[in-house]
Amino acid sequence: MRHVAAIALVALFSAVLLVGFDTEAEAQTAGTVGASGEQVVNEARGWIGTPFYFGGAADASAAGVDCSGLTMLVMSQFGVSLPDSPAAQFGYGVASDGKAGDLVFFNEYGSGINLVGIATGDGTVIHASEYTGTVTETPIEYLNGYVGARDVL
Repeated sequence: MRHVAAIALVALFSAVLLVGFDTEAEAQTAGTVGASGEQVVNEARGWIGTPFYFGGAADASAAGVDCSGLTMLVMSQFGVSLPDSPAAQFGYGVASDGKAGDLVFFNEYGSGINLVGIATGDGTVIHASEYTGTVTETPIEYLNGYVGARDVL
């Protein structure tokens, strides 16, 4: 009987912790209280010029990052844990209008989400670009296949 009561208590406590979160992913990405989109943008701008390296996320040095590695590393500075995949990151947070610091997603080749970047709030996106070979800031209208934006803070 004690085990049943303990399990019920754990379930209740877990449910209380998730109140206010639409998804489990939201709960995992509830970032630093008070972090602003501008702080995220400033952190992301610090990566501009870093080489593009497909699969580059585990090393937070100048060795290189890919698009989801960049967003994963930037958001980790604000207490947000993201997976290393653009498509998987699209399942985190809540839908948004792409304000500064939000993640923005693209389906460039018509085969699913393959690019994620960070909106600056000025009509540009900071992303790791295979085309330029570096982390860069690009006007959003130059990126094909906009899918949507997510607020993960």
